[in-house]
Amino acid sequence: MAQLRQDPDPRSWGETKHKLGDSNIRPFGLDIHNPVFLISSIVIAAFVLIALANQNATAEFFGWLRPWLTSTFD
Repeated sequence: MAQLRQDPDPRSWGETKHKLGDSNIRPFGLDIHNPVFLISSIVIAAFVLIALANQNATAEFFGWLRPWLTSTFD
């Protein structure tokens, strides 16, 4: 019969030298997590630039998307 694996002592869970927010930066009083902020800002900037560069295609896409969303999820 297979032996069941026992979990480690739950009292020791979470014991680490790392504290929440250790890797955050605080410019202008804002608490920002570097990797998340950098990746998110690049994705948003790319989306906006692509939308601005292709305004006709963007208008056509969102013209189709809005009625589909409202009819599907309304």
